[in-house]
Amino acid sequence: MPTKKRLKLIRPFWYLTLLVSCTFGSVGNSLEEEAIILENFIRLVREVPGTFQPIIHSYDDQNDQVDDDLSTFNLSSGSGGAQRTYSIEILQTNSFLDIERMDFRFNPPDKPFGSLNARTQDQSAQVGSRTHTPFTIPLDLPPNDPYAQVYSAPGFRINPFMIGNSPGSGLGTVARNPLPALRDAPQGILAQSRVIIRRWDLNVRITDITDPPPVPPDNTRNLRISFRDYEETLLPRCKTEVLRGQSTEWVLGLNYSRLFRDIPAQGVQVLNTIFNDTSGNPTQTIQITDISPYYSWFFTNLEADDAVLIQESCLL
Repeated sequence: MPTKKRLKLIRPFWYLTLLVSCTFGSVGNSLEEEAIILENFIRLVREVPGTFQPIIHSYDDQNDQVDDDLSTFNLSSGSGGAQRTYSIEILQTNSFLDIERMDFRFNPPDKPFGSLNARTQDQSAQVGSRTHTPFTIPLDLPPNDPYAQVYSAPGFRINPFMIGNSPGSGLGTVARNPLPALRDAPQGILAQSRVIIRRWDLNVRITDITDPPPVPPDNTRNLRISFRDYEETLLPRCKTEVLRGQSTEWVLGLNYSRLFRDIPAQGVQVLNTIFNDTSGNPTQTIQITDISPYYSWFFTNLEADDAVLIQESCLL
């Protein structure tokens, strides 16, 4: 073989040998340094963004698979001889959901090399921030780390919010409304989500349909319910992964019919109490805001775990 040709073949291996010796130094600590470099490489691969698509599904408890009507549902209040049944209609006029935004935090994927945690104190400082369990919020990451960031999806007004446009996933018809997708979410596991509602108004007509029904107008009440500046933080109920170069859907269920449920723990029969209140004119609309005596009942139902706001992705 000619000398020049032989040198061309040898030169790449010589560069590789020089790189290894310069990078890893002595044999004694080369394995640990190789492990650090390997983990840093894995980190860079993980931080290639994926697409995270937040979606809102609005629906009631009626499982409307036939008439696709999400604006009307029936609900009972009380028990035994005091139980009465009501038809609840969400009127399209003045009923809307105004979402300010949704915030998300992500964690790195599960650590694939558990043995990499066994290092000296100085060396572990370089990778210790990657040892969080999937569903905890990392607190010791530098501010510029992708997993230290809060990723926000801007909201919008859904007006009205109860017009069915999707068959849902085992829940019957739903009103499906995607938010703008996060296209810079790092590869990893959803650690926390937060929904910020600027305003949620429900214009409601409630009719007592118990047999025999009351005589009109005593059989009907009109309510205007308004929630302002409401926030709720949702910890994961299941493992939601964002994969590199792929799109991941995350669905938040909004089951508004549960706002009207009784509160047995407090001995409150929500609808029965409203109908039995004779202090006002039954033909006038009852305004339920944060200064209304009834507001705390609806707010209690709103903030109950897995009641009105549901991580639907974990139910599929």
